[in-house]
Amino acid sequence: MPSALPPATLEGWYALHQVFAATWPALRALPPGRRADLAGAAQRVFTEIAQEAGEGWTQAVRLVGGGADWMLVHLRPTLEELAAVQQRVKSSPLADVMRLEYDYLSVTEAGLYHATAEAARAGSRGARSSAAASTRRPPRSSPRRTCAPACIRSPPRGCPTSPSTP
Repeated sequence: MPSALPPATLEGWYALHQVFAATWPALRALPPGRRADLAGAAQRVFTEIAQEAGEGWTQAVRLVGGGADWMLVHLRPTLEELAAVQQRVKSSPLADVMRLEYDYLSVTEAGLYHATAEAARAGSRGARSSAAASTRRPPRSSPRRTCAPACIRSPPRGCPTSPSTP
């Protein structure tokens, strides 16, 4: 019999994926000195974003195919921090030569599917005699680890699935 309980989840970190296309005519029209200045400004922006990330991180990835050139992936523990990094990119000198093609926001979550299923099974056993129920193995108390691989390697502070979390 299916459970009437929806699977429980715990929200994790927020990820913003930004896909940009370079405006090649604008880049080509810049004098060589200005292009060098722009490259230096880009390096400073990415260094500042990395330093401001705190617990989060940002990764720039060059894309092949699909009509876009770069993807920035920002992972932060709060939406406010993501909004700040998004605004930082928009207000940088790169905004003059990069066109945002697509972006999306996602939330990592720790699924407590196993714990929810155990709770549902325990609830259905409640009608049975306590003597029969006492012979069964008790349900697991810890959730299964369902975080992303990066979270497993280096879990964020307070992650409920982290083995170091009390």
